[in-house]
Amino acid sequence: MTNDDGGAPCCTFGRSPLWSLAICKPRIRSTADKEDIVIGFAGLDLDESKGYGMVHIARVKAKLAGRDYYARNSFYRNRGDCIYEWNGAEYRRRPAARFHAKKDMPRDLGSAPNHPSAWILISEDFRYFGRNRLEVEWQRYPALRRRLENLRQGHRVYHSAVIREELEKLVNEAFARPFATNRQHTRGRACAHRDDDHCGVSQCGGS
Repeated sequence: MTNDDGGAPCCTFGRSPLWSLAICKPRIRSTADKEDIVIGFAGLDLDESKGYGMVHIARVKAKLAGRDYYARNSFYRNRGDCIYEWNGAEYRRRPAARFHAKKDMPRDLGSAPNHPSAWILISEDFRYFGRNRLEVEWQRYPALRRRLENLRQGHRVYHSAVIREELEKLVNEAFARPFATNRQHTRGRACAHRDDDHCGVSQCGGS
């Protein structure tokens, strides 16, 4: 991740904590499915020490179509990443949207009329560490550390048996931590397609 300011992922707490990935990360949103686990590690823009700490982790509960998430009467309408609106015929960027600009709609949703990237991942089983990233004891995960050192922006789905084993151990460690350890965002550099100073995740696809 090169940026963390509440756009991708969007985490809310209170009585019904919820993690959502609705904007940026189009490949992750298109390929991930229920019960998949999404992990966001800090890139160098967030962690100059090259610690690659974990910013968030979530077990996907549901995968929603954009027409449901962005419907005018949607349960999710007041979430910060609900920046578009489906009016029954087309998507529009909501005037008060905090993230992105109108020109970024094809990036988030995919090209009209099919909008193949208009998928939203939802989780109630997540940990958000934010600014107080989960510092990983990398001596226990050497193969994963080497993978992260050579990783550029983008997502990875297929892993070697060794890396998969290390990831499974790390997932168990992360979910053993108390819920909502920290709610402060890290921020990071500005988004590559921002229209103001409150944009989401730089250049997208960084988790």
